[in-house]
Amino acid sequence: SYIDEHLDHRNLNDIMAPLNSTAENLARLLYEVFKPMFPELYAVEVSETPKTSAIYEPDR
Repeated sequence: SYIDEHLDHRNLNDIMAPLNSTAENLARLLYEVFKPMFPELYAVEVSETPKTSAIYEPDR
């Protein structure tokens, strides 16, 4: 999968440069990668901890 091949056990600062590797930016990156594969996708949520997360919704 994309996550296994491109993100797992990698330094997100290197992958996401020049952007900061925040949960918000990661959610947007994942949305942009997966939207063409899943046209019905409307948002991506990335959890940082059990109580915090970031959601990317392009129309919001």
